[in-house]
Amino acid sequence: MGKKSKSVLPKRIAGVKVPKSIRKGRFGEFLATPTGQKLVAEAIMAVGAVAGARKAAKSDKAKDLADSAKDKALDLKVDARDRASDASGVIAYAVGEAVRSFSDAIRRQDRQANDIEDHGSEDSKKKPISYEAGPL
Repeated sequence: MGKKSKSVLPKRIAGVKVPKSIRKGRFGEFLATPTGQKLVAEAIMAVGAVAGARKAAKSDKAKDLADSAKDKALDLKVDARDRASDASGVIAYAVGEAVRSFSDAIRRQDRQANDIEDHGSEDSKKKPISYEAGPL
């Protein structure tokens, strides 16, 4: 007597009879490999996803949840836009103040240089103008 080859696939899957030719043929051998098992798992997941999507499409609760999520996403978008415009306003103000301060410092330096030139010989003992930045 020869040794019986044991099939990896059961005779019934979810109440459906699997034909002997499939269980013991090349397809059954393929399904016994890791690649075949991965294929079966992905097929089952895909069928479950389709069934879940169909059921959710008919459900009022799922539609309400989707609408709620959409509204929250739009609110977050508006909040982010408002915060960005507030930040850009603050940055514009800071840059404007920096420009004003810089131009005032240059004007003061020009005035001091003009005063020294005007009083040339009288103030020969005056300290030279320092171009270093003061404490921040």
